[in-house]
Amino acid sequence: AANGGGPSVQLCDPSSDNSNGANWAASATATGFLINGLEVLASPGAANNCEPPMPVSYPPYEIGVVTTVNADGVPDSINVRCQLQGTVYGINLRTTGLQFTMIDDQNDGIAVFSAASDFGYQVEEGNEIILRGRISQFNGLTQMLPDTVILVAQSNPLIPATNVTQLNEDSESQLVRIENLTLLDPGQWINTGTGFNVDATNGTTTFQIRIVSTSNIFGTTAPAGTFHLTGIGGQFDSSSPYTEGYQIFPRYLTDIDFLNSVSNPVLADKDVRVSPNPAVGAIQIKSESAFDAVRVTDAAGRTVYYNWFAPVTEMSLDTTLWKRGT
Repeated sequence: AANGGGPSVQLCDPSSDNSNGANWAASATATGFLINGLEVLASPGAANNCEPPMPVSYPPYEIGVVTTVNADGVPDSINVRCQLQGTVYGINLRTTGLQFTMIDDQNDGIAVFSAASDFGYQVEEGNEIILRGRISQFNGLTQMLPDTVILVAQSNPLIPATNVTQLNEDSESQLVRIENLTLLDPGQWINTGTGFNVDATNGTTTFQIRIVSTSNIFGTTAPAGTFHLTGIGGQFDSSSPYTEGYQIFPRYLTDIDFLNSVSNPVLADKDVRVSPNPAVGAIQIKSESAFDAVRVTDAAGRTVYYNWFAPVTEMSLDTTLWKRGT
């Protein structure tokens, strides 16, 4: 417990053998001091207390009750221990431990973070889970530090993304969608480290997009042209007041929804989309109006693929055998 989880290790009896591991215990004395969202438990300048701590109580709350913040962006429920229940949205942003978002039936969300332990739970979008732990904050982001993760059910339906034109406290830990974006500087799309930030604009507002290494977006080339973007709202503001640094975390390649030009007069006023671009293994074609043929050509205009079929409004094409540049 004293290995990075918050408690310091304390000597129980100074008159006993200090080399005996049984004479040491993890401190349970709260200090109110946080490091990376974890409270340090210790008793500096005071007698150590090795008595077993009282059983911890986790009263059940709705997520919206514990995620309100004050004027400085600090959670009103900081350090409150409680039980929350909701549905998992998105992916695990960490390779070890846990970092994901949970949203309840009231569409209130909270970030979940555990630096090292995953409590035997594998993150899967649509899982209904119960969390017991403590409300904390990291760089403005309200989060729960779990002590327990309980899987309740699988394949829960997700609440559709909310269209937004700005990122703020209301979009934090929510599934949101921003339309008509273009990248300001494709050179920011660097595919290095544990993730990277890239800026995009809708012509009025600049948004910060965070691409993490655990997403299948990482390693692809920067999207060209105009696109809609779906993702989880986040925040990274390192100083008080915590009222800036809002971000959007797309979960999958399919969260990047490209807009495509249409030359066919019949389809010119319809919504036709091909994604992802660049293709990664397959491309998805969706159309507001049914279509019955697809022709794919390379840059020289030579046919790479052609097929006709009964009318459909969407289909998938395997691109694994196509040459690069198609």
